[in-house]
Amino acid sequence: MKFMAILLCMTAFFVACGQHAEPVAQTDTETTEVGTDAEIQWIHDDFDAAAALAVEEGKLIFIDFYADWCPPCQTLADEYFPRPDYRQFLSGVVTLKVNVDNEPDMAQRYSVSSIPTLVLTDAQGNELDRVVGITGSPEEFLEVLEGLGAN
Repeated sequence: MKFMAILLCMTAFFVACGQHAEPVAQTDTETTEVGTDAEIQWIHDDFDAAAALAVEEGKLIFIDFYADWCPPCQTLADEYFPRPDYRQFLSGVVTLKVNVDNEPDMAQRYSVSSIPTLVLTDAQGNELDRVVGITGSPEEFLEVLEGLGAN
């Protein structure tokens, strides 16, 4: 009898907890203005779309070669790129994410042998510079990225 009472109380507790949960609204931000809380809009696995946008906006292309199973790639996506200082940097380029598992030809075109590999290109796809892996603090790594193409 005591077991049934405990089971009934636990069931009532879980049902009551579930009734008060409210869904969290998700919003998409479409701008990439510097100095705002806007998210960077990544183009996924489509170099032609990135190239067209780069020509239209007069920007270089920043390619993030990654894979879903790669922990350092996830660190970049979840912890580095969403930061305001990274968003400011990324707003100055066209951002392209290329999943090496989905686009092996693109990875081969840029001789990507380990990930993450970050490549800066012009609108025609000519490589200007690259960084392989992530090192140092987020601030130190941002300095490395800001130096891309300076050579």
